[in-house]
Amino acid sequence: MSLSTFFKVSFPYYLTITDVDKLQLFNREYSPIGFNKVRFCTENLEVPTVLKINANGAKKLMSVLGEPNEDGRIYLYTPNSCPSISSKYMDLYLAKLKGLAFIDIAPAT
Repeated sequence: MSLSTFFKVSFPYYLTITDVDKLQLFNREYSPIGFNKVRFCTENLEVPTVLKINANGAKKLMSVLGEPNEDGRIYLYTPNSCPSISSKYMDLYLAKLKGLAFIDIAPAT
């Protein structure tokens, strides 16, 4: 796997806040990041990871990243400011991730 492909599938591109208190991260391929195994009857199912965020955490998140767009998405970067383009964009991206690290989130049940 090339480094650019690894970045596209492993690092957050955007996130959504749904159901008022649920947060989900997506990669550059528009796929959810992270999966949980859930046992249903006799099968193990993989379901996308959803995180719980409180109202105060959502406010902090939006102060770091801005308000959601009309689709409810909050992008961490744009195609024109992709972190793999330059170290300047990578520094901006990593600063956003650092800001997210201080927001209280927990696995949703």
